Amino acid sequence: MKKQFEDLTGKVFERLTVIKFSETRKNYERYWLCLCLCKTKKIVNERGLKYGTTKSCDCLQKEITLKTHTKNYIGLRFGKLIVIEKIGKNKKRGQILRCKCDCGNIKIVHADNLLGKGTKSCGCGRMKDLKGKRFGKLVALEFAGVIKREVYWTCECDCGKLKNVRTGSLRRRLFKTCGCEQYQKGKKHHLWNHNLSKNDRQLLKNGRNIFPENTKFRNEVFKRDNYTCQVTGKKGSRNICAHHLESWHANKDLRFEIFNGITILQSVHKLFHKLYGRKFNTKQQFEEFKKRYNSREFDVNFNEI
Repeated sequence: MKKQFEDLTGKVFERLTVIKFSETRKNYERYWLCLCLCKTKKIVNERGLKYGTTKSCDCLQKEITLKTHTKNYIGLRFGKLIVIEKIGKNKKRGQILRCKCDCGNIKIVHADNLLGKGTKSCGCGRMKDLKGKRFGKLVALEFAGVIKREVYWTCECDCGKLKNVRTGSLRRRLFKTCGCEQYQKGKKHHLWNHNLSKNDRQLLKNGRNIFPENTKFRNEVFKRDNYTCQVTGKKGSRNICAHHLESWHANKDLRFEIFNGITILQSVHKLFHKLYGRKFNTKQQFEEFKKRYNSREFDVNFNEI
C-alpha cells in the first residue's frame, strides 16, 4: 500500500503560499508551485518549505542585501568592534568597513560578517589569558596583538630578552626560550656532560676513543668467535658488535674482560636491548634471549639482514 503524502495546498510558509502540487523528481523529492507576496510564482522543494530554508522567491534576500549595501554602520557597535569608516563595497558581501576593537587593534570587516553571529572582535575575544604563565624559560607578560589571524604574546625570557610568540606555539611548547640556549657554550650548554674529565674531553676533541681498551676488547672477542654471530650463526666482519654479557654500566671491573663479551649482529643487539632494556643486563637474560630465538619466537629472520 502506497504511503499518502501530506497535502500542502493553501498553507503559508513565511512569504510563500502553496497553490498546488507540481511534480516528483528523480530523487523522490516533491515540489510545489507557490505564490510569493511580491506576486511571483516559484516551484519550491517540500523540504525547503517545512524546514524554513526557503522563505521567498529570492525577493527577501535582495531586500536584506540592499539594506547591508546602503545602511550607515559608522559608530555602531558589534561585540567588541566599533565601526570607524566605510572603505569600499563588495557586490556579494556588502560594505567593507574599518573597525576598531576594544583592545586597540584595527580590523577590516565585511558588513555581512558583522550581522548575526558573525565577527565580534579582532581575534582577541577567542584567546585565553596567558598573562603571568610560564612556558619553559618564557613568561607571558602582555597581549601583543593579532597578526594574520594569529594571537601573539610578549614574553620575557630568563636571560632578560623580550620575544613575541604565537599562542599556539606557547601552548604546544614549541618555544621554551628566546633562542639564547642555542648560542651558549661550555658548561652552560644543555648537552654538557659533567661526568667527563679534562683528559676525556681532549681525547674527544682529537677524534679519539675515550676508552682505547674497548677497541682491543672488541677485536679479541671477534677473533675468539671467528667473526660469527653466536645467536644466528651468520659469519662476517660487517654489522657485528661485541655485546657485554654482564652490563657495562653496572660492572666496571668486567668491562674489558674477554670472557664477558660475545659476538652478535647489530640487529640482534638492538632487539635484545629493546626487550630487556639497558644498563642492568645479565648473562642469564642473554641465555634466555638465545633460547627464545632458537624456539622461533621472533618473526624476524636475522640471517636475511
